[in-house]
Amino acid sequence: MAQTESAMLKKRAQTVRAVPAAKSEATLVIAGYVATRAFALLVLFAMIFADATKDGDSVPRNIWPLVWDELNAWDAEWLARIAEHGYFDIPPVGDEPTHWQSLAFFPGMPYLMKAVSTVTTLSPQVAGIVISLVSGLVFAFSVAALVRRMPWVRASALSPVLAALLATTAPMTITFLMPYTEALFLALVGWGLVAIVDKRWAGAAALVFAAGLVRSTALGLFIVLAIAVVVNARRNPRAWVAVVIAPLGWAGYLWWSSSHLADVGGYFGAQERGWDSRVDGGVATIAWLTRTLTEETHVGYILTTATIIAVTLTAAWAFVGWVRALVGDTRTTDLWGRAWPVLLFSCLAIGQILVSDGLMHSRPRLFLSGVLLLIVVPAVLRNFTTRTSAWLIVTWVVVSTWFSAFMLVPFEWAI
Repeated sequence: MAQTESAMLKKRAQTVRAVPAAKSEATLVIAGYVATRAFALLVLFAMIFADATKDGDSVPRNIWPLVWDELNAWDAEWLARIAEHGYFDIPPVGDEPTHWQSLAFFPGMPYLMKAVSTVTTLSPQVAGIVISLVSGLVFAFSVAALVRRMPWVRASALSPVLAALLATTAPMTITFLMPYTEALFLALVGWGLVAIVDKRWAGAAALVFAAGLVRSTALGLFIVLAIAVVVNARRNPRAWVAVVIAPLGWAGYLWWSSSHLADVGGYFGAQERGWDSRVDGGVATIAWLTRTLTEETHVGYILTTATIIAVTLTAAWAFVGWVRALVGDTRTTDLWGRAWPVLLFSCLAIGQILVSDGLMHSRPRLFLSGVLLLIVVPAVLRNFTTRTSAWLIVTWVVVSTWFSAFMLVPFEWAI
């Protein structure tokens, strides 16, 4: 009896200590996210100012309209149009039917923008920015939650905070300030993977279903969920129900959109016709790398090529580490053993992009689907001194933020 009471008291004491620690972690995650969004906005202002005055032009009296235009450019404009007019009533933007292009965008983000706009009376553009900002913070917490479930996190209480900071400041996270799908998709992916790691199948089904309504790269999540069920719950009927339900939103939208795009070969035919995007096994990616590395001098193209190479090498390094963990290499077991759902989804998302043709200079943004590979970086940083780690993190934040602002402002093509 005394031992039981002692164990209960010990557990209660651990719980009491955990509550302040959790509050402190949450405060640091929020502070880091808010500070880096403010820094990104500051760098964006500076980049727009420099771009507006580079030819000796006078200083703009009000730079905010220029900032607003940049934050609502490219895909943001399409999503706002869909939120305002639906898929089929968008004013024509060319000679071909507009829905050949609009239906390429999954409905999750534009219809959420419409819902928030209707409830709050905000414009769809402002509603989209609010959704992205909030979703980015939700994603940051999901990163921290994933890291907390990794064995090596015990070595450093700051690991969840650092991982959240690194993931939310990756190149092209400027889209967390824009009405883009990235932040919303990553928030759903992050918490979906938390549910999969925790074996909470109903929650995983709901989150993965929702992610499938936001981006096509949700395909990897269905695969991860199915494998997790086979490995951990093959005799659980509820888990198999989750596997069946999870892809229905994704598959349903593809079916519905294809029914309106039969004249161009369905959804994927419209992707090719309207956006020059198709699966080609990586031929276009290799051709781009070859041409850029041998001929190109455009800074934006060189940055894109460097990103493709860096992301591919990082995914390969992570995959090799996971394989070594599978065969019992103790040096990699703790690092990748429980991280396999995150690793597998990230590699599938990155691979899905690498084997497709399309706008190559959009790759840095599209690669954000695989940004969760960064959850192991805090463990890697343990090999460095505190000062070196701090400098590496600061350099990452500064360079990534500059990269994002450069690709959005001076770079003249779509991100």
